[in-house]
Amino acid sequence: MDIRKLQRAIVDGLEDVKAHNIAVFNTEHLSPLFERVIVASGTSNRQTKALASSVRETVKERGWPVLRIHPLRHPDLMPQATRAVEHTPGMTAAPQA
Repeated sequence: MDIRKLQRAIVDGLEDVKAHNIAVFNTEHLSPLFERVIVASGTSNRQTKALASSVRETVKERGWPVLRIHPLRHPDLMPQATRAVEHTPGMTAAPQA
């Protein structure tokens, strides 16, 4: 599958729950770990949890594996898909091998 399709699935999942400040960074030339970093913010912990759930479900529905879901007690961290990582500002996340 094309990385652009994964990127679209992630952004669609974020937009479905009204994420704010969605930014997509192409990191192909910076790291062999992932090709995109997608950053978004929410207005509350509740919305951030909904963002994580929406991204997870949208990515799965479109046939991509989700490598790791951070515990929802840390709603500021988002799910990580195979070739892209998304998280909210101020928190760092890295894919597991």
